[in-house]
Amino acid sequence: MTISCPDCGAPVDPNRDQLCGQCGYPLMFLRERPAGGDPQFGVARAPGERDVPGPAAHPILLEPVAPPAQPGMSEIGCPACREINPAVRIRCQRCGQELRPAQPGLVDLGPLPKRRRSYAWVAILAAALAVVAIVAVVAVVIFRDEDEPTAQPSHAPSVSLIRVDSSAVTVTATASDPETAKWGPQLINDGDLKTAWHSGGHLIKTNVGVEVRFAFNRPVKLARITMVNGFAKSPTDFTNNQRITKMRIKTDAGSREVPVVDSMDPQTFDLDGATTKAVTLVVLATVPGTTYKDVCISEAMFDELV
Repeated sequence: MTISCPDCGAPVDPNRDQLCGQCGYPLMFLRERPAGGDPQFGVARAPGERDVPGPAAHPILLEPVAPPAQPGMSEIGCPACREINPAVRIRCQRCGQELRPAQPGLVDLGPLPKRRRSYAWVAILAAALAVVAIVAVVAVVIFRDEDEPTAQPSHAPSVSLIRVDSSAVTVTATASDPETAKWGPQLINDGDLKTAWHSGGHLIKTNVGVEVRFAFNRPVKLARITMVNGFAKSPTDFTNNQRITKMRIKTDAGSREVPVVDSMDPQTFDLDGATTKAVTLVVLATVPGTTYKDVCISEAMFDELV
């Protein structure tokens, strides 16, 4: 016999089930009563039905209630009312009891705040490099001062002017007039730039190889020669005559070739200070003059080491 549950309306069979499978309502009150009744047993009544005394005085024995069905793999039992619910339910379909904790939903926290760049490490690195550089400089200065010996003050060698007698100057060629001694070699060391020795180029084939010799009255440590090239009386006289551009310096210690600047200014030729009793200037090359063929020297001076 299938009827509707008076509590929830679910289809039930009171002759087979003890309780409604949907809401747990007791179904034994809905069973069919035996015809005529049994005086030995009391009559079961529905809830609210008045009890009418009968001849039977024995207590009513109820059929044992079967234990509730155990939930299957796809079902879940309610811990409060024992109701069997589908496994997908979160709350009991009968009493509303929470069957399992609901999984929290995802919370959208939004985009993470941008991390601000910090340049503090740049300042720290720069400070460290500056300290290292300062330490390195100090170390270099300290060790250099320890390694280098104290420099001794250097003194330039003392020199003294050598006096050369005009008669001690000889040449291999000259334009000098024997009677007047004009343009003679004695004019080389007279201290006057308006006078000069002239080679007499019109009398010789070439000025290359012409020698001018200075003899000293004692051995000297010849340190340098200062010479004024050409006829330095005036720029016109300078260019009218030939000038030396290369010469050889010969002493008792040896010889060396030196270039000579084509200029009216004094120019110096340093020597090694070797001892000698004479010095000879040999013409090796000249610049042609615009008018004359003479090569000229206006002045020559000598210094010795003392």
